[in-house]
Amino acid sequence: MAAGDVVSALSATVGSWVFYQPAAGVEVLVTSVYNTMTISNGVIQAKHHDDAVAKVFKIFINNTIYLAYFTTATATGFTGIQIK
Repeated sequence: MAAGDVVSALSATVGSWVFYQPAAGVEVLVTSVYNTMTISNGVIQAKHHDDAVAKVFKIFINNTIYLAYFTTATATGFTGIQIK
């Protein structure tokens, strides 16, 4: 993948954690999420919202600060763009 490419994921598997951790040197701007989404550094997790609707916001992630989300009874996912 290269800068400018769309990055997205959707998971319908219920009851498990899913992590999106870009490769070293890669940065992604997440522009929207669906359902509960957190960012993590492997030790600390910070929740961004907790409802089953799409949210539009901007958060930068990389190899050390990445997305983590728990799949619930509904689909969970995100979309963004690779910036580096």
